Amino acid sequence: MKLHKEFQYIYRKGKNQHSNSVVLFFLPHNSVKKIGFTATKKVGNAVKRNRAKRRLRALFLNHSS
Repeated sequence: MKLHKEFQYIYRKGKNQHSNSVVLFFLPHNSVKKIGFTATKKVGNAVKRNRAKRRLRALFLNHSS
């Protein structure tokens, strides 16, 4: 997911699970497997946020196949 409106829809209509460092928002019973990551400034500067998102994306892609 990349569009702002897609993220907003998930935030409004979806469920969430959280741990100490990650909050996962998702739509239950959705057959479409799309994922998007956001990182707040709490993670660090833009370089650190983008690196974290790339790593999470790679982790998801490796484990979903």
